[in-house]
Amino acid sequence: MRKTKFINSIITKSFIVIITINVVIATISLIIQNFEMEEIYYHLRVDTIENDIEAFEDNLKSSSNETLANDSLATNFYNEHNASVVLLNDDLNIYGSSIFNDFNYVMVKRENDQYSKVLIDYLFDENGKSVHQQLNENTGSEISIRGIHIKGTDYVDAVEIEIDNHVYTNYKAYWEWEETYAAKEDEIQEFFQANVIDVQFKQSSENQLETQSRRLWNIIKQYIYTDMSEQELIQLADQNGETYFEDVDSKLKVYYKIGYVKNDEDEYVFYAMLFTLENVQTIFRALNNFYMIQYLITTLIVILAGLFFARKFKKPMTQLNDYAKHIAAADFETQLHIVSNDETGELCDSLNEISRNLKVKMDELSDEALRKEKEEKRMRMLLASLSHEFKTPLGIIAGFVQMRKDSIKPEKADYHYMVIEDEISRLNSLVLETIELTNYESGTVKTEFMSFRIKKCVHNISRKLSNDARKKNIEIKIDGQETFVIGDVKKIEQVLLNLISNAIKYSYDYEDITIILEVKKEDLYVYIDNTGTAISEEELAHIWDAFYRIETSRNRSSGGSGLGLAIVNNILELHNSDRGIINTSNGIRAYFSLAVDKKET
Repeated sequence: MRKTKFINSIITKSFIVIITINVVIATISLIIQNFEMEEIYYHLRVDTIENDIEAFEDNLKSSSNETLANDSLATNFYNEHNASVVLLNDDLNIYGSSIFNDFNYVMVKRENDQYSKVLIDYLFDENGKSVHQQLNENTGSEISIRGIHIKGTDYVDAVEIEIDNHVYTNYKAYWEWEETYAAKEDEIQEFFQANVIDVQFKQSSENQLETQSRRLWNIIKQYIYTDMSEQELIQLADQNGETYFEDVDSKLKVYYKIGYVKNDEDEYVFYAMLFTLENVQTIFRALNNFYMIQYLITTLIVILAGLFFARKFKKPMTQLNDYAKHIAAADFETQLHIVSNDETGELCDSLNEISRNLKVKMDELSDEALRKEKEEKRMRMLLASLSHEFKTPLGIIAGFVQMRKDSIKPEKADYHYMVIEDEISRLNSLVLETIELTNYESGTVKTEFMSFRIKKCVHNISRKLSNDARKKNIEIKIDGQETFVIGDVKKIEQVLLNLISNAIKYSYDYEDITIILEVKKEDLYVYIDNTGTAISEEELAHIWDAFYRIETSRNRSSGGSGLGLAIVNNILELHNSDRGIINTSNGIRAYFSLAVDKKET
């Protein structure tokens, strides 16, 4: 059973898959390296360059002669693709001279004070000795030169150099390109007693392998030296513009292309480019044995690591599995303890976090259920209170209606109708206040906050209640300076109307009511003080409840439905107000706060 579990373990399966993938990748890599890599690499290089040739030609079309002369296009193309480029005008003059950067040359000063760079590659004496060593020993001396001036540059292609009566000859000129140079025989220039200014060596004379630039120059010089016409060069580019060949000496593959464009000045610009494919196949073959040993060692390490980690992960994975079962069983009290700095430890922490979050969520759901139960209970109490409030006026209305039907005391008909109308009005007010309270508690009431003068608002409400105050010989006094506050004016007026009205209702006759406006930090407090009977602590605890009235007898003559303070409480809650009703030394104080408008204050 244990063996079956180990084989079926996801860790074991994962490492078997990894080993298999490693072997497959190793096999495919060896096959590609031995048989396909050279072709893949070569075609990739060719495709990359050919994709950018069109953009290169567009740049040639829009470039001025000055831009072409500074050789930036050829240099940029070389930097991007490692492909040598040479540009020619329709007279086969060369634009720029970057193609000669890798050549060996000697700088000389001629009799007419002109300076020339003389190419000295392929110059040997009759014993096969290179000219390089001799020139190094004769810097500052005089030499004689026979060569061809390369049009468009300050370079001279040397055919023969004489130093101290010792002659060095360009063997390629006489052996490989005899016809090419013969065509320019009448243009070969001779410089006698030229002073050697500097000698530049880019490549050892013993290294006979051609560089990219030299291969390109050796191809295009035959066009220049044979004075090929513009049309002949166009025909050559159209018929054989792209060539692939293998270098005889290095056995490397070479890509060569000649093309042309017509620029904005209606002149032809010819270009020739060449790049050499590095011999990557030899390198890969040399590395095959190393790769084979590497893959064998890697496979062995993976197998050993698989066995080690399978045992290492078995215990924590078992713990994680058991812990997940606890969570599935809604056991959120248990906590998992795995000390690890890797993904296993993170997974342990995540599962513990999930367990804690689930516990919190379950507690929230439990609290929500209790809240809903309390809300339902409150609604039942509200309906019970509402039905109780409806019972009395409906009973009165029903009684007086029956009296009218039975024509009892017809002389009091007007009084009966007045009572019915009064009770209907009371019922209507009760319904409207109940709807208003329900809207507040459901959060559907919209508020319009603005800046307003609180003292002016208090004055307006006090004037509205002045008649009620005069009936009890009460004077309403207002103390405090005008202050701008932020709130819903209409709703704050409703708060003031209710609180001041209650202060008048429960105040002793001939006792004044004082309204104090006081700024505390960022809030303004409104205090409404009256002189009257204190309220018990038990009644204060329920004073904001709907349908709660201090008079236990619910004497209807005192007025009110018991919803006013509940509505006030909801309005002040929308204003984030600090509010309350407390007993004072000789009466009752109601208070609430509003935010001060700092911009206006």
